[in-house]
Amino acid sequence: MTKSKWTRNQKIAICAIIVPAFLVTLGLIWAVYQHYDSKGDSKSLEARVYQLEEALKNIKPVQTKGDIERPLTAEERTKYERVVEEYEELEQQAEKLKTQLELSIDAQISYATVLSRLAKYTEAKSAYQTILVGHPDNTRAMNGLGLALLKLAEYEEAEQILRNVLDKDEETLGLGHPKVAIRLNNLALLLYETGRFDEAEPMYRRALKVNEKTLGPDHHGVAANLNNLALLLYETSRFDEAEQMFRRAIEIEEALFGPDDPDVAIFINNLAGVLFVTSRYDEAEPMLRRSLKIGEETLGPYHPNIALHLNSLARLLYETSRFDEAEPMFRRALKIDEETFGPDHPNVAIRLNKLATLLEESFRFYEAELMFRRAMKIDEDKFGPNHPNVAIRLSNLARLLLRTGRIDEAEPMCRRALKINEDTFGPNHPDVATVLNNLAGLLEKKGHFDEAESMYRRALKISEEALGPEHIAVANRLNNLAKLLQAMGRLDEAKPMIRRAVKILEDYYGLDHPITKAVQNNLEDMISND
Repeated sequence: MTKSKWTRNQKIAICAIIVPAFLVTLGLIWAVYQHYDSKGDSKSLEARVYQLEEALKNIKPVQTKGDIERPLTAEERTKYERVVEEYEELEQQAEKLKTQLELSIDAQISYATVLSRLAKYTEAKSAYQTILVGHPDNTRAMNGLGLALLKLAEYEEAEQILRNVLDKDEETLGLGHPKVAIRLNNLALLLYETGRFDEAEPMYRRALKVNEKTLGPDHHGVAANLNNLALLLYETSRFDEAEQMFRRAIEIEEALFGPDDPDVAIFINNLAGVLFVTSRYDEAEPMLRRSLKIGEETLGPYHPNIALHLNSLARLLYETSRFDEAEPMFRRALKIDEETFGPDHPNVAIRLNKLATLLEESFRFYEAELMFRRAMKIDEDKFGPNHPNVAIRLSNLARLLLRTGRIDEAEPMCRRALKINEDTFGPNHPDVATVLNNLAGLLEKKGHFDEAESMYRRALKISEEALGPEHIAVANRLNNLAKLLQAMGRLDEAKPMIRRAVKILEDYYGLDHPITKAVQNNLEDMISND
């Protein structure tokens, strides 16, 4: 029997039938697989969303800026970072499935809180804004957004939102509700940060009155209000009243929690600041050492609060020319914050700035410059190039460049810092006066006396109006302007200014303080050259 043979055309015809049928079958199998795999992915997504909701349940929304800034424990930081990682993975999975990641409103607010607590302020802002698209009247989200904007120094929008939250809570809860006191405190803090002390003070006082009435005069919330108001009084040179409020806050906290509580240590630290600026170093130093000791014994040697206490004590040692004692404390504070928050956190920039200033005064300019530049990069990366923190870093770096003879590098930095502060705070803020004063000094060194005089006078006017005519900053402006007028041969104008500066410094620091003596020497030099 002969074997049948397929012709070439017959083989092609058979393939033309079999191959498409095979491909169709394979496609059906793949579609079925994808269908069940997609259902599996959907179920997996639902399960993971449920787990994320559970993880977010015990995270309280932030109420105040202090809540945002409260140091995280190592356990909290690990948990929050895992939450962010899981959320981002779920977003990717949802996108793959062409669906939306849906969380409850409480979970969304908790997630935005996590971002704020991790200093991811731009991401937190976006998260709160997303919540408010669907829930425009949610005051928790509004308050959280206002605080995130406050951290980002987006003051105009933050103020609008914080005022709106205050209005809504006053309307629904009444003028005397403790939550209204929280809203008043938040808005007052914004006004304080933007130099509007006259507007901030009545809000702080009203918040204090509400809490004294609703919570009682010896409540922890009252102590916090006293502390906030005392800080404003300190800033406006009303040291006696500030001291009284700090002492009352300490008494409340000690009665509630005992003399060795970490919050007591913070308030002691603040009281020591008043003693420090009023030249009572012998009283301030043991207080700062006590607050450090309390912190170390209750929180351990590596807690972020320890960095705060170390920084305060190191500052006193620095100002009393004990650089060898101050430097290791500044370095230890820096190390704690680097290990706690990571090398690129805004707190690290603050510590770098303090240490760099000490190094500058120790004539270690190269190391100081590296630290100033690193601090500036951290703040630029975290907040953007036009944040007031960046203006501070620019001013400090410009000062160092000026001291090392690099005037042409320093001037554009000063001018950029001035523009940032004017754009952020307006033309009449104390921080604007500080940069004007620095820029005027630079122009004076370049021999541009007319422009320098104009800037010194503007800085003096701002400081007098914003801080009061007897403020220490006013004495600084008077001294600088007087020295310029002396260089211009206008002693009759210079001498009354320098005398006024000496009087302010004597009242502020006392006769024997080095700064008072230095300005007194300037006056004597003018008299001898007259």
